Amino acid sequence: LELFLIREYSDSVEWINHGNKGKEFMLSFKIPSKDIFNIDRDRRDETKEKENLKPEDIEIRAFKKSDGIKVSRIIYRAYGYTYPNVDMYYPQKILDLNQNGELISIVSYDKKSDEIIGHYALERPGLGMIAESGQAVVSPRCRGLGLMKKMRNLLEKSAQELGLEGIVSQPVTSHTFSQQVNEGFGSSVCGFSFGLVPQKLSFKQISKTLSQRESCMLYFKALKQRHRTLYIPKKYTKIVDSIYKNIKLNYTLAEDKDIEKNGIVISNYSSNWGIGIINVHKYAKDSFMQIKEAFYNLLFSLKAEVIFLNITLEDSSIDDLVEKISKEKFFFAGVHPSMLDGKDVIRFEYLNGMIDESKIKIYSKNAKEIFDYIAQQKREVLG
Repeated sequence: LELFLIREYSDSVEWINHGNKGKEFMLSFKIPSKDIFNIDRDRRDETKEKENLKPEDIEIRAFKKSDGIKVSRIIYRAYGYTYPNVDMYYPQKILDLNQNGELISIVSYDKKSDEIIGHYALERPGLGMIAESGQAVVSPRCRGLGLMKKMRNLLEKSAQELGLEGIVSQPVTSHTFSQQVNEGFGSSVCGFSFGLVPQKLSFKQISKTLSQRESCMLYFKALKQRHRTLYIPKKYTKIVDSIYKNIKLNYTLAEDKDIEKNGIVISNYSSNWGIGIINVHKYAKDSFMQIKEAFYNLLFSLKAEVIFLNITLEDSSIDDLVEKISKEKFFFAGVHPSMLDGKDVIRFEYLNGMIDESKIKIYSKNAKEIFDYIAQQKREVLG
């Protein structure tokens, strides 16, 4: 079977005998005279193609099995090979993720050309109760037609049908366009991430090479309410309450109770992004030592440039822990509803480097207030 497949997918297969030096197995492939992705069609007059598009020719619909290669194609046309989520370059991966529910893709389909001209998705790893919006792209020749809004509307409808609690998004701060888009859809700021995106990543036709690691806002849109009883650290009561009112989620303050002995702390590291994440799924007496062990491993062994610490707010009081982690230079970075096992978390960040805040652009007044608070917390902790 292996040899059969090799013969089918190569232009020639040849064994070459080199005597006592062994044998050579040579495969030959002819370079196609025409790009298999038909990139040449993008060299046409884009303005003319845009004028020829009619609303009735464009269908906004859910992803189909045959769309995989077309979605990869539009990602390439819009970003070249600069898009940071490499899954989007593999049609089978896009199909698999949609079939298992970890990706919910909505597309804009041009019926005349039989092409996908837009894509917007919700990422739902682990099939949790929230999803992150992203992987949004519109063909360069079709921008300005309002496709993003139409796809987002259908995407939110799909999320509501699945019973999701909310949609989170992380727009960049090198410009304010994506922040405006999120606020236009009713999302509100609940946090900020300094240096989330590596400097080496930049987007073709979107921005020049980054001058530093890209920082991102954290937005949340609630889709439904649930009863929340939260242990909010006294130090952050005012700002956390303000954020919850902003994202329109109700909660009640929990009464103190005994802290359990054993907790659950899980960490991971992304080498491509230089980011470490420490998730406290269950807070208990031994959590700080687990956090410290994970932190030192990420910082000194793996050389993480940015480390995020997420601590559940629904187990017990973490006032003592807040004081301990601040001595390790972690600063407050917002909240994230329903992030860990359906529980709300408070976010902290450790920044192993410098970020020029003058290059950060914030769209709205409310977002600026939250950013200013987090930036002040960073300065106080780092000294």
